[in-house]
Amino acid sequence: YRPLGTFNNLDYAVTIVGHHTTNLFQWSSDFQESILTFTWLVERPSEEEINWSLPLIALSVLIAVPIIVKRIVDMDEEE
Repeated sequence: YRPLGTFNNLDYAVTIVGHHTTNLFQWSSDFQESILTFTWLVERPSEEEINWSLPLIALSVLIAVPIIVKRIVDMDEEE
């Protein structure tokens, strides 16, 4: 029995998972002289869902303010 080869044509691999870091070079600096080989999995940031409430509020204010200001000016002219 011969196991399937890994991506680097070796028969066996060890996988260690679950470390998040913001600076890969600083985190791996202790292992520069080590025989360990690191393969980094860099994740893309997740796309944030658009919160439509703020643009809707801004659009409402953009439309409402000139209308209200015109009404107030018209009321002042009548007096």
